[in-house]
Amino acid sequence: MMIRSFLLIVSVLLAATRLCAQPLDSLLFAIPGQNPGLKGKYRKYEALMERQTQAGQWPEPELGLAFIAFPLPNASPLPSATLGIMQGLPWKGERTNKANAALAEARIVYEEAETAALDLRTGLKTAYWKLYELDASASALGENLELLRSLERLAISRMEVGSAALTDVLEVQLRILELEQQQKQLLNARREPQAQINQILNRPSSQPVMLQVVPALAEMPWNLDSLNRRIRQTYPGFAALRYEHETSRLRQAVNRLDRKPGLAIGLDYAVMPKGEGIHAGDGKDMWMPRLGLRLPLFREPYDAKEREERLLQTTLDYQAEELANAFAASVEQALTRLEDARLRYELAAKQKPVVETAIRALETAFSTNRSTLPDLLAYYEKWVALAVMEIQAVSSSQQSLAEIERWIKE
Repeated sequence: MMIRSFLLIVSVLLAATRLCAQPLDSLLFAIPGQNPGLKGKYRKYEALMERQTQAGQWPEPELGLAFIAFPLPNASPLPSATLGIMQGLPWKGERTNKANAALAEARIVYEEAETAALDLRTGLKTAYWKLYELDASASALGENLELLRSLERLAISRMEVGSAALTDVLEVQLRILELEQQQKQLLNARREPQAQINQILNRPSSQPVMLQVVPALAEMPWNLDSLNRRIRQTYPGFAALRYEHETSRLRQAVNRLDRKPGLAIGLDYAVMPKGEGIHAGDGKDMWMPRLGLRLPLFREPYDAKEREERLLQTTLDYQAEELANAFAASVEQALTRLEDARLRYELAAKQKPVVETAIRALETAFSTNRSTLPDLLAYYEKWVALAVMEIQAVSSSQQSLAEIERWIKE
């Protein structure tokens, strides 16, 4: 029963021996406010949102001034100067399409930021559970080291009375040295996932990360069909592709309007020359309406733009198909690892009670029979291997679940 609750004991020790233990949820909650890359992506989205107002504006009016630079004969009927203003008239829906296209482009950036946030959460979860695996494995080795040191003292006592040989003591000491070295390697290996967590949270890479976790085997909370539907509906990567497709469609609509003739209206004020000897009615200034027409005579740029958008839309369809294949493969691989972790966990849970029984029997036998020492050491090693297998199964299952959750937007 003591060994069966080993994982719970490890979690209590990990939390009790560290003053600044951090649960996984608190670290995940801190990502949006601390990761500079993610904050930059959201700020870029805010910047692009300003383009919507810009794109939906009317064309700027044009002000013109014409005047006669050199004196003309008094009899000239031409105005001395003309001041005019022109305003282009966009086609119906043109301003709306441009504004909506700008909005869709901003939404693409937002969905890319949401995708990056999911990736960062997955990276942090993976590193967190890797840290748990290393810390818990080191604790398992520490527990086995305590048993070996007790065995060492017993072997020394028996050697002193002549019922054990020096080789028995040396064999135990060699095993102790081996486990101590493995424990150091595990403690050194935790620096890598710790640095990954600190990088995500924009902290010094060597800042200690203390875990607060109750280890448990992860379980799949969704059935596969509902999971596939949910991913297709909510995953930001698919949303970004949909917005790209919408942006392309709107650019296509604007291009089709641009290839039509453009109309502009305006008003001129003409200043007429004053003097004698001119025809009747001279000297009166005039207001004159003006009409302008833009003639899109060169059609090839518009045709090329149409082809560009059609090809882009086809490309986006291929990208959506590729993304669907990627998430399907990723989920299937994660489910495979999840099931493998469950099988390994069950195997360790079934074998550990048998190994514990054998250990107790061999410990009793060793007090009277030195020949059982090799078997006892072998079973100690077997128990450590099973404890580590159980820990690794929990870590692997949680990391596999994190890989599935990478595709799910809460």
